[in-house]
Amino acid sequence: MATMNKADVKYEEKNIKNVDWNQVRALMGKSVPTVAMQSVKAFGKSNPKAYVKVGLIKKDLYLRVKDGSKHLDDIKLAANWTPPAGAGGAVDERDTAVQGVVRQVKGMLAQMKDGEEHNKAKHKDAAAQADEAKDRMDSAIRGLGGYGDPEIKAMQKLQTTVARAKIDAQKAYDDEVFKPFSDLRTKGFLPWPTGTDPKVKKAWGSDFYQSSMKPVYSRSKDILEEISTFVEEIDDAVDTAKTGKRDGEKAATTIDKKVTALLKKMNAEWDEVSDRVFLSDGRGSGRYNDALDGIRDFMKNKYDAVKGGTMDLEGQLQQLGNIGSKLTMLDKSMKGIERRGKAIETCATELQALAKEHKTHPNAPAAGDTAKQMLKDLAALKKRCAKEKKAGMELLKKGKDKAKSAKA
Repeated sequence: MATMNKADVKYEEKNIKNVDWNQVRALMGKSVPTVAMQSVKAFGKSNPKAYVKVGLIKKDLYLRVKDGSKHLDDIKLAANWTPPAGAGGAVDERDTAVQGVVRQVKGMLAQMKDGEEHNKAKHKDAAAQADEAKDRMDSAIRGLGGYGDPEIKAMQKLQTTVARAKIDAQKAYDDEVFKPFSDLRTKGFLPWPTGTDPKVKKAWGSDFYQSSMKPVYSRSKDILEEISTFVEEIDDAVDTAKTGKRDGEKAATTIDKKVTALLKKMNAEWDEVSDRVFLSDGRGSGRYNDALDGIRDFMKNKYDAVKGGTMDLEGQLQQLGNIGSKLTMLDKSMKGIERRGKAIETCATELQALAKEHKTHPNAPAAGDTAKQMLKDLAALKKRCAKEKKAGMELLKKGKDKAKSAKA
């Protein structure tokens, strides 16, 4: 392993989770390759005691990850490196006015996170109240006669509480999450002093927007949508309980309504799994296989471009960064599938139980078969995603090994 002399270290961070990419970016004089950030993020999870150095090995600028004396990774950032004008990022950001803008941007992110935490609490309460409403719905139907009345009244109180929580959550999202997110996205919003280094503007503008604010926005939007789902679930539970009480028994119409509500939710969750979690790569119900084919082919093409050996270092890192970005999107999709999959499994279990209990019902057995097939489809989708992620990680590793020996 080549030596990085102490005098040649340009930047060092003892806590791998606190790497200041703005300083690394300033040293390079251009954007940091995604593959470098992906590698540091991965080691941050697997080796939390690791640390990072950026410095020269001979004439080339490297990012080195170490755990004590053990070398974990070396990524070449630039060949035949020379310091860019204003390298280091500290000079420009020492300016009082620039610091004021940076504090403002950090404050906007803090505001977004506060809004997210506010709505996480609303989400937790709404989920618990939706579960309680469904339990009370069963009690109202089983109890028959007058026993259903207090249960339905309690459910209606839950209905009002969650409806108000949704309004509160929407306001928190609009004021605390979406507004600062939209403000930073608007061109010309940040009052940078005249002559501010463009790299500083980019680091705390578009780069900060993409890396720090956009994930909070996406999570908050998803939380808000799920709160709306809980409102719908309670509405359905109240309607079903009223129908059950009115019928006075577990009549075919009551069971059918429950089956219909479960199928509706299960199919809606499946649509989210097979469509939205893949963003534009998988629009349209059932197109997730097309999306995964596209992801696989995209990563293979990028690796083949690196493997060809005709590109310079910067070009190779760009191709590897594209693979890393696609893996990040796939990982986000897999988390969405796991979360939505739990709801699918819950609905499927209830539908299969209803099918077993009401074998002569006109719709329950068929719904149980549908649920059984959906569980198989969900398992197949998870398996396919894991397969493509593993293949992509292998391509990224092999590509990084190729890039280490590249000349810019």
